[in-house]
Amino acid sequence: MGRVSEAWGQDVGLVFYHMACQTDDEKEDALHYLLMGCFGHGVGLWDNYSTALEHAGKVLGREFDDAPIHVDDNELLDTIIFRWFVDKGN
Repeated sequence: MGRVSEAWGQDVGLVFYHMACQTDDEKEDALHYLLMGCFGHGVGLWDNYSTALEHAGKVLGREFDDAPIHVDDNELLDTIIFRWFVDKGN
């Protein structure tokens, strides 16, 4: 997340806060879409959070790319997805 924060010029948690992601489930969902976009999987933060991301940008005075970095590490992605599903009880 450090690379995302660096690319955005803002802490990811602060951006999510201004996107009105308040509950753990909302934050997890937004993080899932953010990571999927960064891994280039055809879905991203913009798909479900475009209005919220624009709002955060207006509040914080900048535009935020919904996939601010590109990560090309499928093993890491598989681990993240597996953990996300396990943690969700699937």
